[in-house]
Amino acid sequence: MKKLLYIVCLICSVAYAQDSISKMQLLHDGFKTMDSINNFIVLEFPNKTQKALYNASLTTLNSFYVSPKTVITPHADESIVVEAISQNLDDGLYTYSMRYNMIIQFKEGKVKFQPKIIGLTRTFYEKEYKMYVCSEDSPNRVEIECIWMFSNKDNNYFVIKKEIKALLERWINGYITALQKGIKENDW
Repeated sequence: MKKLLYIVCLICSVAYAQDSISKMQLLHDGFKTMDSINNFIVLEFPNKTQKALYNASLTTLNSFYVSPKTVITPHADESIVVEAISQNLDDGLYTYSMRYNMIIQFKEGKVKFQPKIIGLTRTFYEKEYKMYVCSEDSPNRVEIECIWMFSNKDNNYFVIKKEIKALLERWINGYITALQKGIKENDW
């Protein structure tokens, strides 16, 4: 019985570890892996060549956009750069538009995915307001239109817009999941 329990725990921990590899969170300095160390994740696809991963990724990314040629820049089987705007991110009260950049690089069996938020706006009754990931990103001395606020008192950061943080994390993790799924399904 102990041996069976150990095997079940081992399988669960491996499954959890594999699942957490493909998750990112939004911190004051951008998207980071769940361990808060890297601003990129590496997706593993054993036994796939660099060229196969590049082609499958390019095919998948082309399916994500209405005009892929205007947002996707391929670089000879080594990398793909995506510069786009995600519109109509909705938290129930406001809609948000996010300008982003993603650098996707390829090696044998691996895809490195590195997203970055370039700009963020909130729309309310057709009026747009510029937002920031962190208050320190703003040119204003005091900024409340941000997700993360810097506290001089504690010399630390804290979240002031949890709903937007959660919305952007769902978006990036959905994007990563769709990319992973697309790469796997484009294996013919």
